[in-house]
Amino acid sequence: MQNEGIQQPQQPTATNGGQPVPPLQPMSPQPVVPPRQPMSPKTKKNIILFSAIGAVVLGLGIAAIFVVPAIFKVDHAGAYRVAKEIKKENYTGISETINACDDMVEYADSSSYSEKTYGEYVTKCTAGIDESLTKKVEELGEQQAVQKDDAIRALYEEYKAEWDKINEAVKKYNAVAVTYEDWHKFKVATSVSLSYGTATDAQIEAWFEPLIKSDNETLKTFGETAKEKTLAAARAYREYSNYKITSYLGDAYKEQKQHKDELYATYTAASNDRENYVKENMPEIKTLAPVEAVSSSNLNTIFNRLYEQVRMTYIEHWNPEDGLCSALLGVPVCE
Repeated sequence: MQNEGIQQPQQPTATNGGQPVPPLQPMSPQPVVPPRQPMSPKTKKNIILFSAIGAVVLGLGIAAIFVVPAIFKVDHAGAYRVAKEIKKENYTGISETINACDDMVEYADSSSYSEKTYGEYVTKCTAGIDESLTKKVEELGEQQAVQKDDAIRALYEEYKAEWDKINEAVKKYNAVAVTYEDWHKFKVATSVSLSYGTATDAQIEAWFEPLIKSDNETLKTFGETAKEKTLAAARAYREYSNYKITSYLGDAYKEQKQHKDELYATYTAASNDRENYVKENMPEIKTLAPVEAVSSSNLNTIFNRLYEQVRMTYIEHWNPEDGLCSALLGVPVCE
């Protein structure tokens, strides 16, 4: 059978505005998508954890931009403020205290200074250095500029060492102030000539009372012994002075004259005994209660250098909002 000549019927060709439309192709099969598995709790936890860590790191990074500069910024205003407060009292307060202590020692033997005047020296010395000023010095050392600036810290340490030295000296003055005052009272009391003929026992006892009541055993012992010897000499003198010869004839005169001579000898012995004891045992107050003289001039010199360093450093970091300095044409004027 011959089929070569047989023509297969052709499908009509669709047209679109006269243009042939390609025949439809058979649809290829679509792949089957498996259902999505639910996320495990562990995976959720890890996602949340890493998200939180990322947020924290980001937050810290942003905060560091603002916080780190603030951390490393040195507060120079605090040091300048405290230094200015110290400056107001540094010269007068300390100098007056030291001068009063020096006068207390210098004039202890002088009866030219009344008990009232000398007592003022003692009061001022024993008051010591104002506690508020001491706190200010400590406060200055706590300031950032002092702790972080090498030049300022070195000067502060030098100033603090001198400050401690003077404080210690004032404490030593205070420890012996009462002893010095007792001694001065005695010197004033005995500044009048010891007149055995006119002084009563009560007056003599009053002379030595400051020493007898003293807490210093050396002064107390000297006062008690010297009082007894002075009383003995005064009584012997009174007896001799009050004895009158009533007869200048014969044996009566001889007897009375002999008795008066004996009274005089008794008085002389008592007086010599007293004088020898005083000469050999009179305390030397500066040896008995020694103190080392100090001067505030070196402290003032060091403080001037420290203050100037603090002031100039603050000017370099001046902030008008601090209100510590005035300004002239925008330039800080810091005293």
